[in-house]
Amino acid sequence: MAKSRLVQPFDLSERQRHEKDALSAAVSAYESKLPMIKRIRKKLRDEGMSDTIDVGDVAMKIMSGESNNIHSAVHSLKKEYFSVGDN
Repeated sequence: MAKSRLVQPFDLSERQRHEKDALSAAVSAYESKLPMIKRIRKKLRDEGMSDTIDVGDVAMKIMSGESNNIHSAVHSLKKEYFSVGDN
């Protein structure tokens, strides 16, 4: 069972079924987004922005549908981050 595989590294007893279900869902969601997170980190490193723009901010723009891809999300965040206080 996939759920058992996902939570195997964690020490959960059988009595903690609801916790196992929740943890399994969280680990599954993380694993499904990990390739995108790795691409975001690479893009930010390549642009010298890894210390400036948060990976989570980029991911949220993509997952919310605000941006269609990593490039447009990073571009949008650059504008947001660097336009603060410009007026």
